[in-house]
Amino acid sequence: MIVARIVLLASGCTVCLCCARLPAQERFDLQVPGTQVRSRAELTARTLTIIDAEGQNFVYTRHRDSDSRDGTYVGFLNSQLRRAIRWPITGRGAFHIGSVSPGGQITFRESQMQISRIGPAPVTALRPSTPGRAALPIGPTYVAPLSCRREIPSRRTSTEPEPCSSQSKNADAGVLYQQSSNDHWCRAHL
Repeated sequence: MIVARIVLLASGCTVCLCCARLPAQERFDLQVPGTQVRSRAELTARTLTIIDAEGQNFVYTRHRDSDSRDGTYVGFLNSQLRRAIRWPITGRGAFHIGSVSPGGQITFRESQMQISRIGPAPVTALRPSTPGRAALPIGPTYVAPLSCRREIPSRRTSTEPEPCSSQSKNADAGVLYQQSSNDHWCRAHL
């Protein structure tokens, strides 16, 4: 995964983060190696749902404070169960399970279950935040940025990428997203 840095610019400029399309919902098989113990997981940008062998659903919501410091795991929290999960951004290997103490501290341990991707379903992306820094919002039209470019309409040259065209608004974050003609989603900052 490529992580982009956010560039803060003076007012009057447009920033467009060019992005790659990533599946927004994926399904995974979870199994303890050498056993018949199995579960399933469904991952979206906002939730991680674990479906155990008996068919019970445990829904964890996106919790950026639980992201790993190195950015290799993204955090999810189920406050009712007082449990957190760190899910690997690669979508394979083991995930981490955390217990939430009464004071709110989370202690993680590696799960015995191994993750195997079994298929995508439609739609958003997942991007870990850097602890201590503002993260880009995750919403129904957001996809992870690959690179940044500064576009000043009056100084645009023919060698620069095409400007964004169609628009979409993430109502939760009040952020405008635009889609360029080459089908990349961009975040516009005016």
